[in-house]
Amino acid sequence: MATSIGGTGVLSVLGTLFVSLLEDDNLVSLYNHLFATLPKLPLYFSVFLISFTYLAVSRWVLLRRDQNRIKEEHEKELRSVNESKDRELRQLIESNREVQRQLTQQCEAEISQAQQEIKKVKEICTSLEGRVEKEKKQNEELLQKLLKAEKDCEVVKKEMLEVTESKEKIIDEMEKVITEKDMELKSQKEKIDRTVSVDNDKKWNHNVLVVDDDSSNTALLKRKLVHLVSGIHVDTALEIPDSRFAADYEIVISDVFDCATEDVATSVLNTIKSMYPYKFVYAMSNQPAACRGIDVDGKIIQKDPKRKQHCDEIVKIVVECCKKLNDIHGHWDEVERKLQINNVSDKQILLLKSFYYSFVKRMQYYY
Repeated sequence: MATSIGGTGVLSVLGTLFVSLLEDDNLVSLYNHLFATLPKLPLYFSVFLISFTYLAVSRWVLLRRDQNRIKEEHEKELRSVNESKDRELRQLIESNREVQRQLTQQCEAEISQAQQEIKKVKEICTSLEGRVEKEKKQNEELLQKLLKAEKDCEVVKKEMLEVTESKEKIIDEMEKVITEKDMELKSQKEKIDRTVSVDNDKKWNHNVLVVDDDSSNTALLKRKLVHLVSGIHVDTALEIPDSRFAADYEIVISDVFDCATEDVATSVLNTIKSMYPYKFVYAMSNQPAACRGIDVDGKIIQKDPKRKQHCDEIVKIVVECCKKLNDIHGHWDEVERKLQINNVSDKQILLLKSFYYSFVKRMQYYY
């Protein structure tokens, strides 16, 4: 019995130290209850009970420690997620504020524009009211004039009967004159057809004139045209003094220096195209959209001072023009259709046709 009590005392002291380390009031109370029971039990059973209790408590302590560790990690991760969400929320709020500010500015600008438009509409309405009043007065005056005109109309009807009779006589005379003119025109056309015979199969060098105040551009264009287009002769000039300068050239390509209708180059190009509709006249400019009043073939060529891409476009244009010029009769037929569309008189067309074939014969002879 003494041995049991002694062993129990030793075990109780060790158990007390272990339980005190746990710092758990429930475990301390449980151990005190066991300690009060142990002296009544045999030593081996007390050892077994205390060992079992020790192992169970150790296992529970380890589990609790793991649980605390997992709980701390979870709380740390939760704090990180909350902080991330807070940052995203703040960014979203700032973004919404910026969008709201932009929308507010846009709405204010639209409101201001709408107010200006409303103001303009009011001014227009005021102006229209004045015009309506003015037109009312004019309508009253017109009504009075109409009444007077109706009276005069009867007098005019009588005069018209007399005029109609004289008109019929004049028409008869005009028909005779027109018939004579048609015969004369037909005779002139036959005469021109006899005098303008050319060799449609004969090829000749086509003269090309390039005009630009930039000498480097004209030199580059001349090199490209001579190298890439066969059957042409290229001359260059810094300016065209007047339309007569282009008399011996079939293709004229000129820079429009100031892009203004009053500009000399613009006036000269229009004159060349008017005097020689069978020649090809093209314009080029740094600002084609600003050019006004130019009546030439095709659109105004956009100059490209850096990459010189307009040179390739001009080469293609010259090649196409040479093909048309080689088809002598086909080219004139196309020119004649354009002249007829522009309401040019038949007499003037016949005169231009004579000039055209004379020009072709001269080019065939010299070149």
